[in-house]
This record gives sequence, C-alpha cells and structure tokens, in this order.
Amino acid sequence: MEKDKMLFFERQRFNQVWLWALILMVNFVAIFYLFLPHIFIMHPPGENSLGALLLVLVCLTITTLLYMWRLETMMNSNGIHLKLFPFQRKYRTYTWDEISKVSVREYNPLLEYGGWGYRVTIGNGVAYNIRGNQGIQILIKDGKKILIGTQKPDEVTKVLERFKLN
Repeated sequence: MEKDKMLFFERQRFNQVWLWALILMVNFVAIFYLFLPHIFIMHPPGENSLGALLLVLVCLTITTLLYMWRLETMMNSNGIHLKLFPFQRKYRTYTWDEISKVSVREYNPLLEYGGWGYRVTIGNGVAYNIRGNQGIQILIKDGKKILIGTQKPDEVTKVLERFKLN
C-alpha cells in the first residue's frame, strides 16, 4: 500500500470525554478504596487482598487497552483497508474486485451490533466501530457484511463515487 495512492485515511480512537471520566472514576475507586487500604494496613491483609489486587490489575489492563485501541481505515486504488490496533497489526484488505456493494449509512451501534469495538453478529455481519453512528457498509460477493465506522462520511462518499460500487 503506497501512500501516494491513498485516497482516504481516517484514524479513530476512544477519545470521548464521558468515557474517560467513567474509566478514571472506576480506576480511582478500584485503587483507592479496594487496594490501597491493604497496602497501608488499614485493613489487615487477608483473603480480599488478592481479589483487590486482581480487580486493580483488570481495571488498569482495560484502561491501557482502550487507550491504545484505534481504528484505521484507508482507501486506495486496491480497495478498503482497515486495522483495529492492538488486535490487528496488519491491515485487512477488501479489494474492489471482491466487493459487490459499498455505501455510507447511518446505523444504531447498540441495537444492530450490541455496542462499539469489534462486533460479530449473526444477521448484520461484522462491525468495527469506535464512536458515532455513521459507517461504511461493505457487502462482499460471497455474502459477508462488514461495517466500518467513520467520522468522515462525506469524504468516504466522494471516494466511493469514484469506484461506482454504491
């Protein structure tokens, strides 16, 4: 994938203020109310110490993953490429030849896919989304459905018009 042939590029992250406020509040509670009292011997170490430590580690791991998580979408003359980092290190490519139809559409992340992130459903196919309710709906010739969330629907539409697959 050469950069000079790139027609579209978008990088999305979980950067919603409300989400990070909630995550930081959960981490604060986990660390200060569950774990730190055991360190300062306010409560003698016991059976709950390991549970508190595991809860803090789980919270911090989830926070780190959400911080690192990003969805990259790229379109060029070869097709549509996507990568959901850190789970995918390389781009997954859907070539224009294997795509039967592609369009930008509005969708309901909760009702259609059960939320955000990487979602696999029986009726709606696979979704890669980080935020919002606009997506690139791809129908592969073998019947598979892929939805890639986008914050730039107008730019995507202009690129798709060039390939006349809508």
